[in-house]
Amino acid sequence: MAGPRSCPESGPGASGRFPAADRPDSEPVGFRLVHSVPMPTFRPFDPSRDDAAVRRALALAFGGTPEGMGAYFELVGRDQLRVLDEGSNAGTSTVTSCLAKIPMGHWFGGRPVSTVGIAAVAVAPESRGGKRALTLMQECVREVAADGAALVSLYASTQALYRQVGFEQAGSKFETRLPLRQLTAGTRDLPIEPVEAHSGGVPNPRLVECQRAFAAAFEGCLERGPFVWKRIQQNREQSYSGFAVVPDGVGGTVEGYVFVGQVRRDSGRYDVVLSDCAFTTKRAALRILGLLRDFTSMGLTLSFTSGPCHPLVTLLPQQWIEMSFKEYWMIRIARLEHAIAARGYAPSVAAELPIAINDDLLPANAGAWQLTVRGGSASVARTKATPRFRCDIRTFAAIYSGFLSPRQAILLGAAEGDAEAAGVLGGVFAGTAPWMPDHF
Repeated sequence: MAGPRSCPESGPGASGRFPAADRPDSEPVGFRLVHSVPMPTFRPFDPSRDDAAVRRALALAFGGTPEGMGAYFELVGRDQLRVLDEGSNAGTSTVTSCLAKIPMGHWFGGRPVSTVGIAAVAVAPESRGGKRALTLMQECVREVAADGAALVSLYASTQALYRQVGFEQAGSKFETRLPLRQLTAGTRDLPIEPVEAHSGGVPNPRLVECQRAFAAAFEGCLERGPFVWKRIQQNREQSYSGFAVVPDGVGGTVEGYVFVGQVRRDSGRYDVVLSDCAFTTKRAALRILGLLRDFTSMGLTLSFTSGPCHPLVTLLPQQWIEMSFKEYWMIRIARLEHAIAARGYAPSVAAELPIAINDDLLPANAGAWQLTVRGGSASVARTKATPRFRCDIRTFAAIYSGFLSPRQAILLGAAEGDAEAAGVLGGVFAGTAPWMPDHF
């Protein structure tokens, strides 16, 4: 667990000296007014001191109640909470801001890349406007990098803040919706077994195996940790029932599964909402569609989160669907060398290219690098060669995920490079549109 870290704060500065033009009118000429401004400290959550302040900040930020935040603490784990403490040296605690770190991974190129998800970023209302959220995120990114994770990931309430810390759009989240009576595809030819997402806080290993195989086929899907698995079956007031496709019978290998929620209408009928769906074979996907079709006696609509195109949709004989964009998620590269080495690449791609990255927050990522790709793997090493492609760490995050191509980055003025270099780099990070169904 990381120890406390003192952080520079905006304002008059450590000396307490105001610029001449900003001095209070009452300050005599030639007299320097010294203010005692405590340095904020980024540190782990301390239940004995911070519980009330963090509950209050979260409740006011997200519209809950301080009492209800206790369940979230249990879900995410108190050891994963971080705070910004502006208390005095007398030992008192004045926590103004907080966040939660969630260990996970993102699948890119068929391999999971170590990631820390960030959630529950909150600043007490009376403390907003002092760049505390910026300081909180800067220190968090530094901590993640020091601990060794390759990426940081989040859903942004305000992109401007997170872009200042090096995050950029990296993938999308959509909602797919269709009338259940239009769901004409599907079968009933394979056994179905009711399943639980986890037991005693431990994710169901049979489902984990299926989900990992499914996620590996797409760019950006999560390598889930316990936090996300706990929310599959129960998320706030909504509960979901799990069904697994088991061709060999109950207790056998899971080829696909789905978690189904029912949201009642005033008429007594309901809408079907999926919290999760994964499969490893076409026959399992068709069996899932058949299971969902059997909800049509009382069910009206089916909805689930997806990317621009969910694989279930490709199996429908007609495209009677509505898709609505929900939001983009963002990533930040914490350790460039680790991020490049961890993800997968097309085995047919072989390339060597000198690139330059600018990263003001994490200097270890900055400078000129020789990117080498061969046999489905890649690495970067320091080089004195003249870079042929230049961008900041934000833009490189979008290129890394496949959300933005190098040519598009140049078009937007976010990168510099010749056409051949952009084409080579685009081939290195080519893939399908990145997406993930999970929210955290």
